[in-house]
Amino acid sequence: MMHRLTTDTPKNNLEMALNLFYVKDKEVWMRGYGKGGADISLLNLTREILSHQCPYVESDISDDDLIMMMPEWLFDDVRVTEHVIGLLYQAAWVCAELREHLKQFEDTKRTPEQIEALEAAIMGKAVAQITEFEGLPVARLRELAVADKEGRAIILPCKVGHRVFALLDTDKHISECEVKQIGLGNEIGFVGLEPIGARGREYGVSLKGFGKTVFLTREEAEKALAEMEGKKDE
Repeated sequence: MMHRLTTDTPKNNLEMALNLFYVKDKEVWMRGYGKGGADISLLNLTREILSHQCPYVESDISDDDLIMMMPEWLFDDVRVTEHVIGLLYQAAWVCAELREHLKQFEDTKRTPEQIEALEAAIMGKAVAQITEFEGLPVARLRELAVADKEGRAIILPCKVGHRVFALLDTDKHISECEVKQIGLGNEIGFVGLEPIGARGREYGVSLKGFGKTVFLTREEAEKALAEMEGKKDE
């Protein structure tokens, strides 16, 4: 079990150093540096320092103006007092923020390994509760995954009844066709197409022809036909 680093009641020098700066009411505070050893906000502590080191800064400078001024002083020469004050302010703010994040983690009273195991358990439980995806039962999805792994799954470019656009009759024009049948009787597979307006006249096209001579949109077919005609003119 890791030794806890954050505490609101430091009892020795190490604990005091690790918890010197902290966040209270969304503001950074410093332990023991106020009057009579009381805690003091970082903004008021900065005002105290400024009153001695930079008396030209107004003592009643607003919080917003003071907050805006500190980062600007980080660009001053490291040999000037203003840079050192800006650096102290920045370091104190960062220490307080990091302590608060560490404190939230330590308040869970769990080790990193325990949190990782808990997240894995929650994820596993969530996955186990899934019964379907996109309307398909998990059992069916598992069956399809196995079939795909074994090379038995085929994704068809269309289904019977779909309208497609084909380059028929030696590729001279585009024919809008209806898919009448899909055959998978051999390794290639074929699609039976019937041109719209020419009922009873059917063409058989290889499944591998999709994207070459058969297209799902007219735009794709027109582009392919233009490319073919361009090659003929060369």
